[in-house]
Amino acid sequence: MILGDRMLDFASLDRAANRAASAIEGLGCKPGDRVAIMSFNSVEGFELANGLRRAGVVVVPVNYRLRGPEIAYVLNDSGARLSWPGVTTSTR
Repeated sequence: MILGDRMLDFASLDRAANRAASAIEGLGCKPGDRVAIMSFNSVEGFELANGLRRAGVVVVPVNYRLRGPEIAYVLNDSGARLSWPGVTTSTR
């Protein structure tokens, strides 16, 4: 994957997805649980989305343009067990 001046190869994606899946599982999420994420297009968002799929959870995308009441509706209606508020920079 190439985004701007950043490049992500499959080995790096695999490691990052494993870390994200472990983090999600460590928070008590199980396969089939819904996890809401709000993220700009980013390498980190791609890594997180792949980790969520690897953990077997259902990804609930939340548009970053939504505001308070709209976000609350999406989260409540989706039954999300966890919400991930955004990924914009690497934490590595």
